Amino acid sequence: MSSSCANCNVSSAVTDTVFKQCSRCKSVLYCSRQCQLDAWKLHKSSCKPPASSPLETANNYNNIGNELQKKGKYDEALVSCGKALKIIEQELGEFHTSTGMSYNNIGNVLELKKDYDGALVAHRKALTIFQNAPGESYLTAMSHNNIGLVLYANLQYDDALIECRKALAMYNDSIGDHHADISKCNKSILNIQRDQIRHSKTGNTDGN
Repeated sequence: MSSSCANCNVSSAVTDTVFKQCSRCKSVLYCSRQCQLDAWKLHKSSCKPPASSPLETANNYNNIGNELQKKGKYDEALVSCGKALKIIEQELGEFHTSTGMSYNNIGNVLELKKDYDGALVAHRKALTIFQNAPGESYLTAMSHNNIGLVLYANLQYDDALIECRKALAMYNDSIGDHHADISKCNKSILNIQRDQIRHSKTGNTDGN
């Protein structure tokens, strides 16, 4: 398919020159740097970056949310991640794995805020989505592990062990014995068991 230079109108069909897009708007082509410079005075008023797609916008919101989370700005992170979730649900549907990942992100922030009830709601929504998505045993395992860690933080040791053991079994099936997530999950189980014993010896009744 032939194209024409936006300045001199020469056709790509009659020249061996490789035409190049305007790097900003990507909507016009030029046969040379000189033609681009000559055309700029007229082109600059209409030269605008292409609009981001809704999913690109959602990805940006998630990235912003992650950065805010790292800085400890949890409320702002939740706002950004919530905007991402809304867009992804509208574009991809309620049960898409990307929707599940958005709930996962929100659950992680809520856990850091020590809003354990809210974190459990978000992670369980993610789990439901991953369980119903074909071939997503790794993400399902991740959700079980995240739920287990929230329960552990909330001193619900028995339930935490159940979730982390489910995660470990699924990790073993989906990623093999030597993956880093296997080691992390085993370590979490050992920590839960250790703290469960310690709390039982001190007569702490907060755990299960």
